[in-house]
Amino acid sequence: MARLRALWEEEQAFAAEPRPEPAPPAAEPSKVESLPGAPPSAAELHAERRREALEAGWPEPIVDQLYPSEVPERSGLDVGAVRAQLEEALRAAEGLGSPHVAESLRRMLEEHDTPPLEQPSPSGPTAQPPPDLWTAQEKRDLARRRLGQGQALAGLDLSGGDLTLLDLSGQDLRGTLLMGADLRNTSLIGANVAGANLDGAKLEGATLERAVLRGASLALVEASGVSFRGADLEEAVFERAMLPGADFSGVNATGVTIEECLATQAIFEGAVLEEAEMARSNFDEANFRGASMTDARIEGASLRNACLDQIGAQGLRASDGADLSEARLRWAKLSGASFSESTLIGAKLTESDLTRASFAKARMEGAELLAVQARGASFAEARMSASSLAGADLLGARFEGAELRLADLSGANLFQAEVWRAELSDVRLDGANIEGTKLA
Repeated sequence: MARLRALWEEEQAFAAEPRPEPAPPAAEPSKVESLPGAPPSAAELHAERRREALEAGWPEPIVDQLYPSEVPERSGLDVGAVRAQLEEALRAAEGLGSPHVAESLRRMLEEHDTPPLEQPSPSGPTAQPPPDLWTAQEKRDLARRRLGQGQALAGLDLSGGDLTLLDLSGQDLRGTLLMGADLRNTSLIGANVAGANLDGAKLEGATLERAVLRGASLALVEASGVSFRGADLEEAVFERAMLPGADFSGVNATGVTIEECLATQAIFEGAVLEEAEMARSNFDEANFRGASMTDARIEGASLRNACLDQIGAQGLRASDGADLSEARLRWAKLSGASFSESTLIGAKLTESDLTRASFAKARMEGAELLAVQARGASFAEARMSASSLAGADLLGARFEGAELRLADLSGANLFQAEVWRAELSDVRLDGANIEGTKLA
């Protein structure tokens, strides 16, 4: 319905434009080349709108009210007549029991009295309507003409355009406006889309492998299953985007923002995500194996059952409610990382480097920390019942106030560790080094 309303408004605005008086016929008609992107005639627009409305399932009596079969001659836009036309169509929709059509017409009436932004009056033989009045098809035609002429698309306003199935591989799209554009099944392999605005774009089925998206804005994009393999996403911004199953393997995403996104089962294997902002996103069952995540922030994010084996994440911030239940962080470099107040129930951190990392007040019931290097780490007030720290190096680690009931600390190095006020009932300590350990 929104598309029909936009198309209807476009026709009304087009019909209101002044028309020059027809010139007397010449002896021989001159051949004037059509301008690229020139709009269709009013009659063609009218017929297209009528066809669109019928195809959308609008009742024919209502379509006849808005788009009669014969186009009336109009020299200008009669605002009162337009409102009356809309009101009559609304009454017809209500009488025919078409609630969705009626609601759309009500919105058109509500917006009818809102004055549009002033546009400069077109003048001269090369005048064209501003890009924001072009239809999705017209923007598609513009893009195809530019491509056919070997011209770049950089800086164009293609927002809302239908660019499906186009081959934009290797094209220069720097700074292009692509908000709400339909890029489904489009090839953007190796394209330079740096600084472009793709907010709200549809990218399902598109391929962006090795594309340059540095600094691009991709808020609210729909990119389920899209391949970004090897792309440059440095400082790109994904906010509230749909990214389930998307493939970010090997991308350079230093400083990228992926906040409040749905990225379940996404693949970030071998990706560079240093200083990435990934708070409050859902990465359940995602694969980050071997990714570089130094100083990345995943506060409040969900990574349940995610794979983070062998990641390099020194200084990682995963506090404030991050959920890594059943996640795998084996052989990971997590020195100086913070998991304070996060959830790692059943998480596996076997043989990881946790030097000076913080797990204060974290939930770690049943977690596996076999043979970890955790010198100087803090587990203060952590809930670690039935967790396994067998063979762990916990020299100088802090466990004050921690719950360690049924935990396995056999063979662990607890030299000078602080374990005072901890719950230690049924803890296994056979073979552990507790010299200098503060238990009081």
